[in-house]
Amino acid sequence: MKKRIHVVMTAIVFVLMALGTAYADYTYTTLNVPGASATSAYGINNAGTIVGFYGDASGEHGYSLSNGTYTTLNVPGSTQTLALGINDTGTIVGWYYNGSGWQGYSLSNGTYTTLNVPGSLYTYANGINNAGTIVGTYSNGSTMQGYSLSNGTYTTLNVPGSIETIPHGINNAGTIVGYDDASGQHGFLATVPEPATMLLLGIGLMGLAGVRRKFKK
Repeated sequence: MKKRIHVVMTAIVFVLMALGTAYADYTYTTLNVPGASATSAYGINNAGTIVGFYGDASGEHGYSLSNGTYTTLNVPGSTQTLALGINDTGTIVGWYYNGSGWQGYSLSNGTYTTLNVPGSLYTYANGINNAGTIVGTYSNGSTMQGYSLSNGTYTTLNVPGSIETIPHGINNAGTIVGYDDASGQHGFLATVPEPATMLLLGIGLMGLAGVRRKFKK
């Protein structure tokens, strides 16, 4: 009887282990830009438009793939173009090389716009959300720092204590992910403070100011 119970319990454990390990039944589709020697896919939006880059005899080029049609993306005057992110309005971001260095770009309605963090040597654009906020990284000559770009304003992003901060993506809630180098490489998640949290912080600061005035009296 004990042996039978042991067998049953063992079987239950294996079943539970199997249920706890989920395997997605995906269908994998290979993506190859016609004539390319190598193809990489980096971003996709909710309409299913894919962006990435490919290499051929003439160098590296960005591309978009929509409804089975590949479209090559080359920033005018560039020798290399990489497409890394796309949002639901179809705006694409990435990097390009123009012979003197790497610069970020956005592509919207057929128009390329160069992205340069003020004072930087190189700028890279990695991701964009539906609000149009772009995240990436820039070099100031000694280290790589992160940035976000919203409504024309660049904001530097630095994980406390890190040497380098490299943001790679941003969602529609404004949450940013990437990696940093402090005591080794680590991923990071940067979240926007909740309004209630900001309110409490403001109330706390007002309270501290009141206490300070009281002690001064």
